[in-house]
Amino acid sequence: MKLFSSKAFDSRIKSANTTRSEKWLGYFLGPVGAATLNFTVVSYLNVFYTDVLDLTNAFPWVAAFLTLFPIISKIIDAITNLLMGQIIEKTHSRQGKARPWLLISAPLMTVAMILLFMIPKEHSIWQIVLVALTYNIFFSFAYTIYNMSHTLMVPLSTTNVKQRDGLSLFSNIGGNMLPGTVVALVFPAVIMPMLGADYDKWVLVMSILAVLALPFTLIEYYFTKERVTEAAHSVGEVKNVSFREQLKACFSSKYWIMMVVYMLMFQIMSNIMTISLPYFCNWVLGKYNDGTTQALLSVVGKAPPGFRRIHSVAAGEEVRQAQGHDRWFPYGSCSRRALPDQPQEHAGDAGRLPDLCTRFPALLCLHGIDGGYAGLRGI
Repeated sequence: MKLFSSKAFDSRIKSANTTRSEKWLGYFLGPVGAATLNFTVVSYLNVFYTDVLDLTNAFPWVAAFLTLFPIISKIIDAITNLLMGQIIEKTHSRQGKARPWLLISAPLMTVAMILLFMIPKEHSIWQIVLVALTYNIFFSFAYTIYNMSHTLMVPLSTTNVKQRDGLSLFSNIGGNMLPGTVVALVFPAVIMPMLGADYDKWVLVMSILAVLALPFTLIEYYFTKERVTEAAHSVGEVKNVSFREQLKACFSSKYWIMMVVYMLMFQIMSNIMTISLPYFCNWVLGKYNDGTTQALLSVVGKAPPGFRRIHSVAAGEEVRQAQGHDRWFPYGSCSRRALPDQPQEHAGDAGRLPDLCTRFPALLCLHGIDGGYAGLRGI
């Protein structure tokens, strides 16, 4: 990719070790923009379809369509995730193999987000076609490019396990806590009452949100660094492993399979809960856009049943629950402790894991929450 040979695209991070600005800007602040777009679309796009565009009254079969087409789109999304993973793996540039795609994804997500809410109000079969088309442009194309490259940044940032754990923690908090707060509290309490079912207001607000997300992704690009990729190229360690071999290696690990099944179940239930929340508020409790009902339900419903304590994650310690001794693994970071049947010399060495093992969690994110911790009880 000759375009990225210019020094203008160089990372602002020059240190051989992770820095404070890298953590706070590249991994904490940077992911906020894309995550906010993703959370907003997952939470409120169906509301736009049903309450603003009134699609359910356009044709008798639209309700079934709105239920089934996201499932079909997820299959397309899974395929594009695999393809994007292979594209990233074959990318060679001065800026690394994942970072260039972060930069490319920034304007793509902005445009795709605006297109999602530019569906014309006039009921016709073309309206349904545009719904399916723009939905897949965002989730199966633009957001896939960002999500795959973003997910790989932590394992490509450094081979130091302690530093990688720290970056993973910052990335998970920045990509979940901040945008989650905005979407779960600020949107239903402030923005939704203002929008109502006014088409023009929805288009305006979502377009502004799409534009505001752009500089955040640029910050993530300029304040991250692929030290692992640079080191591999400097010593000529470029080893190509076939997709088939990677797949075989992944499925040979029962813990990897447990992680995949757990995340798949979690994402399905999480998406069902997120999409149904506004309708539950509207039909059972009150109204989702009255400024209080949905925000209050989000606060109460997501309040932790107990306190969890984190023992110096940045220093490489395990994350444990307050009432037990379960080990938790930041699934996006590929920073792993030794498992019972795993030789100690392989502990935490993500560089020896197949590339597919680092990419597949992103595939499972479909278009849901990216980040968090996947817990394995009894390990």
